[in-house]
Amino acid sequence: MQTLHLSCLLRHHFLIKVIENMQTESGYAPWMPTELTMNAVMAVKALQSGTATDSQQKEALDFIIMVISSTYDCSYQPGSDRDTAFAEGKRFVGNTLIKMIKMSTTNLRRGNKGDSQNIS
Repeated sequence: MQTLHLSCLLRHHFLIKVIENMQTESGYAPWMPTELTMNAVMAVKALQSGTATDSQQKEALDFIIMVISSTYDCSYQPGSDRDTAFAEGKRFVGNTLIKMIKMSTTNLRRGNKGDSQNIS
């Protein structure tokens, strides 16, 4: 009985290590730096300086929401609850931007300070 239990533990440990190696080798780990493109960098720089064209503004936000924040990716990281938490933090940034983009400003005009429960 103990041999079977030890065998299961070793197999489980091995599978976790394989998954972790796949994450790091494939660039899938959420904490790894994002590969930046020249267009995205230029768009974010223009957005920050206040000189971005309409298309640069959209490109900068799309890059932040889609690529940097991985908003629409699955945040679950097999084998690492810390990587999952890190990915969730990234997604929170993207989801907050999307919420701000889609929210009605009517409640804000009425003096609401931005309480998420009162903004539709």
